[in-house]
Amino acid sequence: MKRLSFPLLVLLLMLPLLQLAAPVSAQVAVVGDLARDYDVSPGAVVTGTIAVQNPTDLPRQAKIYQTDYAFFLDGSNFFDEPNTLARSNADWIVFNPSSVTVPPGEQVEIAYRLSVPEDSASLSGSYWSVIMVEDVPADAPESTMDSSSEEVQVGLRQVYRYAVQIAAHVRDIEEYQIAFAGVDLEAGSSGRLLRVGVENEGNVLVKPKVWIEVFDGAGENLGKRDSEVARIYPETSVSYRFDLSDLAQGDYEVLVVVDAGEDNLFGGQYTVTL
Repeated sequence: MKRLSFPLLVLLLMLPLLQLAAPVSAQVAVVGDLARDYDVSPGAVVTGTIAVQNPTDLPRQAKIYQTDYAFFLDGSNFFDEPNTLARSNADWIVFNPSSVTVPPGEQVEIAYRLSVPEDSASLSGSYWSVIMVEDVPADAPESTMDSSSEEVQVGLRQVYRYAVQIAAHVRDIEEYQIAFAGVDLEAGSSGRLLRVGVENEGNVLVKPKVWIEVFDGAGENLGKRDSEVARIYPETSVSYRFDLSDLAQGDYEVLVVVDAGEDNLFGGQYTVTL
């Protein structure tokens, strides 16, 4: 399996835990949703555009390309070659153009089309890939712009890229299956954090509501603690963290609840010693 690697570069990747991207002043920026979801059926065709904005006072270039995308509860993210993952839909997607020059203060649009195969009786659940929009500095080897007006950096170059997820969901047969991948304590800036690992063992994207309820030794419910919402594709996993720094030392029972939607609730109970 080939992994994307970028030696001698600092990569700053904009990922859609927050769905709206804010422009960064020194380079092009994607404006709008960084995750696009489409409910599809065999033979369906959907189209869309990605708006690329240049908030600077100089022309900027960007290159556009595809990757697959996977992530895991240890915090790792992988952007492999297209069609590496079993559920990649990279072959379904075409886009144009593959590079753009954006005038100062303006924006251009990248058009894409997703075509679900006609003969797709075996398809079910979610399929996804990523369209990358990567800023090309004027002094980069692939740039076609004059870099004389910009300061040249030697040995280290910051590269900004936006990952726009394009996900297609075949809803005929959906399997919701959540697994808990360990519960443990870790130190955080605010004190003790409870880390809950959640894996998606089903076949469809979930954006679950996850919370815990904490009980003391006498069985008294000390309240509900919510987490942020995250996207979890099939065969990927994430970690949710809950702040327990306000609790005294002792043993607690913790009920973990994952609401994956469509009346799909999953739960686990754990003993935690602080």
